Amino acid sequence: MFSAGNGDEKAITIMQYVSELFAAIQNWLKQSGLIPLSAIVTVILFVTREILDSRRKKHARTNEIRALKRILARECELNWYLSNQISDICSIFKLTKHNGYQLYNLELTQTPSRKTRFEIIGYEYNKGKGVLFEPQVVTFKEYLYEVVKVDVVFYERVEPAYEAALELKQLRDSLVDIANTDEWVDNDSMMLDFSEYANKEIKSINKRLKILYQFCTGKELSLDLVTNKNQ
Repeated sequence: MFSAGNGDEKAITIMQYVSELFAAIQNWLKQSGLIPLSAIVTVILFVTREILDSRRKKHARTNEIRALKRILARECELNWYLSNQISDICSIFKLTKHNGYQLYNLELTQTPSRKTRFEIIGYEYNKGKGVLFEPQVVTFKEYLYEVVKVDVVFYERVEPAYEAALELKQLRDSLVDIANTDEWVDNDSMMLDFSEYANKEIKSINKRLKILYQFCTGKELSLDLVTNKNQ
């Protein structure tokens, strides 16, 4: 047996109400003879159309917001993963300095697929390596205007997260520049200085990403959550 969904049931209820209202008005007109029936029918049809159109727009807006939240939550996850990558790299240099000098060097290479691989080289062994993620900025920018059109409260969470993504991009670019500069500039403390600065900035970046993610999903953004999704 066919079972109507919530939206269909509410639409049927509205039509039943309008039908009953029309019947009552028609009965009243027969008794009073004051207003032409055609005029009442026109008004009732107009009101019914407006009610149904309003419900349709509300349903479409709800679906649009749900889709935007899903998209931007994923962007938060990817940026969160990159921010933790940079934080981990910086922590290695900060924790292993000796007499104010860094004991490791950061080397970056470009793969044929244009991915950036990093490797932390020590005097005795490698401290870590992997693929340095790209910051997710473009999607934030693309959907910023769409968000402000459908929900102002939503936009108030998205804009700070977008700014955080831009700041994260600047940090990543600086990290890449330092790794390349170390090859021809004799300055053993460049990475140490950057590490102290970056860790402070990342706290602010992560805070704004977490606020938007919580708003979009109702969940707490954590490294474990992101890591499991990327596996």
